[in-house]
Amino acid sequence: MRKKNHVIFGFVLSFLFILLFGFLKWDIFYFDLKNIILICGIIVFYSLLADIDHRGSTIVWFFLGLGLFGLLVGIMLLLSNYTEINGIIIILLSFVLLVLTFVFPRVFSHRGIIHTIWVGFLAVIPLWIVFHNYGYCVIAYVSWYSHLLGDGFIFKIK
Repeated sequence: MRKKNHVIFGFVLSFLFILLFGFLKWDIFYFDLKNIILICGIIVFYSLLADIDHRGSTIVWFFLGLGLFGLLVGIMLLLSNYTEINGIIIILLSFVLLVLTFVFPRVFSHRGIIHTIWVGFLAVIPLWIVFHNYGYCVIAYVSWYSHLLGDGFIFKIK
């Protein structure tokens, strides 16, 4: 499946889950402009994230660009002596992102272990750490799982 189709399928499946939670009166989603934009970003990101094991995927190129940009910003912060944001942390996180960008496609085969439901659960943990929001985590996992469904894996565990 191509990236556009993964994103569309992620939106469709996530929208169905949002409707289901609304029907069940589980109020875990708040729909103001900020949250709608954030939810859309989560859907796009997590519906493409499973392809981190493919060298030519959009998410790998996005991480590469983000990592290089982060290195540049971190270095500029250090050189300017700006203390509001820690430039060393930005550099370290960017370096980790760049390492993952180069390691994942070389170590893991495409549609191998990365395309499993367990890795999807692990991929949602950073979202929980940052936002502490169940709704975001549910949407992220549904988007991840939509990618697996789109690739033909219904219950891929290992």
